[in-house]
Amino acid sequence: MRVLSNYEENEVLNRVKKIARESCHTEILNFAECSKGRTFSVIWSCREVFDIMNKCTSQYTNRKFSEEQKLQYLKEHP
Repeated sequence: MRVLSNYEENEVLNRVKKIARESCHTEILNFAECSKGRTFSVIWSCREVFDIMNKCTSQYTNRKFSEEQKLQYLKEHP
């Protein structure tokens, strides 16, 4: 297996982030709405919503998923 260049690593990272944003769109919007107009109180006021968002996004931002996306990238760009 070849090593990805810095540019390619960045492309894969951007892909992973995009998938996470698209897949967890509702959860991210809910957290954004909860935190709107808050500063320090967001910590306790939006904790449950944050945990839901974090649980969703962590499915896509872990090492295993990133490795799968690297393999997919390599298949698409031999």
